[in-house]
Amino acid sequence: TMKRNARLCLSNLAVLHLSSSALAFCQHRSISSIASQNQASKDSTIDRLSSRSIEWSLMSLRGGHQPSQTGLQMSTSGGGMSRDDNFTTNVAEQKDAAALKQRMNEAADTQFQGSLDSFPACDISPRGVFKYVLIEATDNKGGKKYLVRGNVRYDYHVYCARPTVEALKDAGFSAQVLGGGRMKFLPEAQRLDIYGKSHSFGREDKSITARVCQTMFPDYTITTSNEGY
Repeated sequence: TMKRNARLCLSNLAVLHLSSSALAFCQHRSISSIASQNQASKDSTIDRLSSRSIEWSLMSLRGGHQPSQTGLQMSTSGGGMSRDDNFTTNVAEQKDAAALKQRMNEAADTQFQGSLDSFPACDISPRGVFKYVLIEATDNKGGKKYLVRGNVRYDYHVYCARPTVEALKDAGFSAQVLGGGRMKFLPEAQRLDIYGKSHSFGREDKSITARVCQTMFPDYTITTSNEGY
């Protein structure tokens, strides 16, 4: 009986040892699996970032402008804005842009006051990267004047245009926003880059915008491009 009990105890100890070994093995496999999944996730993220960096580099080689990192957000499968449209508009901006377009189409309701000469042709921020618009102003004799407006304070094109459009309409002039984009103003290098488009107002003839700016900055190198946003 004692021998049988001893053999039983040894058998139980062997089973416990095997169970402990199996448990340790399973824990090791689980940890290894989690580590592999984490590494795969990291590799996938790195691949996406590398692809995006290559895309930006190609844009630069073509003479385009790299989008800001905050402006990159892929559209979901459910639809919505494309990547080019992300961070260029929102519901409030679209509402304000629609209201401004309606205002521009209204007939003049006051007598003409003064002259278009009272509106500077070019009024932009003295440095930095910012959005701008090109406005066509017309008096009652058919005289036209192009006005460029851009400001680092405004996130959307409608707000670059609205103060000048309202002032023109209040004075009895006609006003139309022809389009817009972005400017990169480097006063130290005497350089002004004009590029991109406006989501709400489209892309204007950038040669006109460049010509207006050149009158204000005759010694600057001014470039234009339809790339970017």
